Amino acid sequence: QLLDQQDVFMTFIALPGAALHAAPDPASPVVAPLEWDVLLLEEDDGGDEWMAVTLAGDRRGYVRRDQAGAMLDYRAVFVKSGDSWVLDAFVAGD
Repeated sequence: QLLDQQDVFMTFIALPGAALHAAPDPASPVVAPLEWDVLLLEEDDGGDEWMAVTLAGDRRGYVRRDQAGAMLDYRAVFVKSGDSWVLDAFVAGD
């Protein structure tokens, strides 16, 4: 539901092990651990290493760019067929 309302160019997914920080600094306090959370890019002032983001529930902070995946990256769709999961679609880019 949240993703239906977002610009795919401004929406990212937190990768496992990611952390929401209070500032664009690895020594800053961790606001929340992240794993597959939806990240909405707020501003791109964090330089090459950090992104200012908002999470569902209006939590705000900074995430390292290498800990976030773009919505327009490679995507795979799997469907359950009997007792197995099979690849139904694979998309690269927009």
